[in-house]
Amino acid sequence: MKKQVIAYILAIIFGICFVFFGHKFLASKTVNFNDYDIELKSAFVTSVDEPDSSGQIEFQFFFSKGSDETLHTGSQDTGGGTILPVKVGDNILVGKDDTSSNNYIFYDFYRVDHMVYVLVAFLILVIAFGRFKGFNTIISLMFTLMSLFYVFLPAVLNGQNVYVIGIMTLCAVLLFTLIVVHGFNLKSLGSGIATLLGIGFAAIIMVIASKFLYFTGLSGEDAMYLKLNSQNIVYDIKGIFFISIIMGGLGAIMDVAISIASSVAELKENNPNITFKEMVISGFNIGRDILGTMVNTLVLAYVSSSFFTILVVIAYNNDLIQIFNKEFLLANIFEPLIGCFGIVATLPLASIVCAYLFSHFKLKKDVDIPEKKFPEVEFPKIEPKNNNL
Repeated sequence: MKKQVIAYILAIIFGICFVFFGHKFLASKTVNFNDYDIELKSAFVTSVDEPDSSGQIEFQFFFSKGSDETLHTGSQDTGGGTILPVKVGDNILVGKDDTSSNNYIFYDFYRVDHMVYVLVAFLILVIAFGRFKGFNTIISLMFTLMSLFYVFLPAVLNGQNVYVIGIMTLCAVLLFTLIVVHGFNLKSLGSGIATLLGIGFAAIIMVIASKFLYFTGLSGEDAMYLKLNSQNIVYDIKGIFFISIIMGGLGAIMDVAISIASSVAELKENNPNITFKEMVISGFNIGRDILGTMVNTLVLAYVSSSFFTILVVIAYNNDLIQIFNKEFLLANIFEPLIGCFGIVATLPLASIVCAYLFSHFKLKKDVDIPEKKFPEVEFPKIEPKNNNL
């Protein structure tokens, strides 16, 4: 029990140090491509006029922050019905293109507050169901997000080596998640080794396949915009593309690895005399059941995020060969495919690694519960009676 607590505390300290020092030494410089900076303010709509023939809407509002109680006027271009019109009671963001003008322009709806409500509901549900493990799941999720948005992505924008930063972030997320969520034990060790092996296999396949597919990394408008607005920083667009694929598959690969590790551990705990071969065979059988659903989950997650792009491409081109020959569409197929390679490799590797560890080392549970010893009770001996008839 003490070892688990010490490992948990060390993992938390490691996570804090990684985020703090990683940002300080790798991502402290701010990079901003926006030369046309407009100050946006939060506003509360009090009244809305009828739209004119061109779709322009005039509305009145108060600033929802600050002491200004003056009623202001703003306008919104609904774009012929493509943009939701403002309503009374909406929280919006407004700004001025011309600082000398008193007229404000609608820029967007203020969504952060409502998103916070959804996030809080999710956190409450996770803690209510998972209890302490649910709390650890939230801690792990927070560290993952901080590692990506506070260390990895700013470091890439600062021109750091994307491969080095990517591998550091990947290993940190893997180590932190396994120890905090699943504990410091053989299961975490086995699943961690299997995850690294699976990711390594997927990376090898990705590098080999990319040479035959002639990927440049410019698989979308955002990648092209980043390259053209680099501000004298040479970005490795292809490297960013590759690391994003590995990062995308990390969660699924880690999930199947810990699933196999937990299953094989249960087999060993319920049958201490089980052999290495029997554990491997059982792990393979469990892995085959996991394979179908996990592959579908990964493919659907990637493809569904690109539905609009695919629809537009198909609408403008009916030739299937030309459609699937485009790099940005092939990239959307290539990303989940590499993740599937990692899953397929991780399932048998996790079975073999965990079976070896559980066969050669004593498997302990996360919490050692002392056995209760009951006092021995001596029952009086009953002598048989001799009945003299």
